[in-house]
Amino acid sequence: MNSEQLYELNTKGYSIFRNLISDDHLIKMQSAVDTVLKSNDPCVRSNHFFLAHNFSSSLLEIIQYNPLQGIIDNVLGKTCIIHSFNGITLRPSLANPIQNAVHRDSPRFCRPYLLSLQVIVLLDDFTKENGGTYVLPGSQYLEEKPSDEYFYKNAVQIEGKSGDLVLFDAMLWHAGGTNKTNVQRRALTIVYSRSFMKQQIDLTKATKKAIIDNADANLLRLLGFNVRVPSCIDEFNLPSEQRLYKSNQG
Repeated sequence: MNSEQLYELNTKGYSIFRNLISDDHLIKMQSAVDTVLKSNDPCVRSNHFFLAHNFSSSLLEIIQYNPLQGIIDNVLGKTCIIHSFNGITLRPSLANPIQNAVHRDSPRFCRPYLLSLQVIVLLDDFTKENGGTYVLPGSQYLEEKPSDEYFYKNAVQIEGKSGDLVLFDAMLWHAGGTNKTNVQRRALTIVYSRSFMKQQIDLTKATKKAIIDNADANLLRLLGFNVRVPSCIDEFNLPSEQRLYKSNQG
C-alpha cells in the first residue's frame, strides 16, 4: 500500500486497487458465483450467498492469497480473522431493502480504534449505470447516520473494472445502487475483524473438512482456529500447544 492509498483509507474511508486479479482467475470466480446462485444450497439467498470459500477452489484462493492481506494485517494486526466471506449479485432493477439502504457494516462506533475492514472483489465492472456502490467519503468518522438527503447529495459511486479490489473502512456509510442495465453485476465481499470479535458464522465449524485438512497456518488463522473458545474445563486445561485459544492473539 503506497502512501496515497493509505491517505485515502484514512481520509476518504476507502481505496481502489486496480487490476489485481488475473483474467483466468476472474473467469473461474465468475463461473463459480453463477453456479452457486443457481443452486438450492441453504447458504444461497435470492441475490447473495454465505460461506463462499466452501463452494469453489477459485473462491477459496482469494482468501488464501488475498493481495491486500499484508495491508489488512498491518491495520488490524497479524492475528485478525475473517468475519464473513460472501458472494453477491445486483440484478437489473431488483431492489434489496438492506443493501440499498444507507448503512455501515459495523454497528460499533469506537473511533479512533478500528475494528473491521472490508474488501469488495469486483467480478464485473462497477459503473454508475449498473449500481456501483455509493460511499460517503470521510463518513467513517460520523457516529450518527447521515440523512438520506445529505448522503446522496455528497456521496460518490465506486467505479472500477472487473479484477479491481476495493478496501474500505467498515464504519464508512454506504449504500447499494440500482442496476439500470440488463446484466447482473457480481462481486465478493470479505470482511476482516480483530481476532477477539465473533464471526458472522463460526468458520471453524462451518468450513468443509477437506479445506481444513489441507489448510496452512495462515488460512487456519484467518478462519479463526487460533481463537476458539474452550467448551469445557478439560479443553481449558489442555497443554499450551494443544489449547484452542492460542497465546498472543490480541
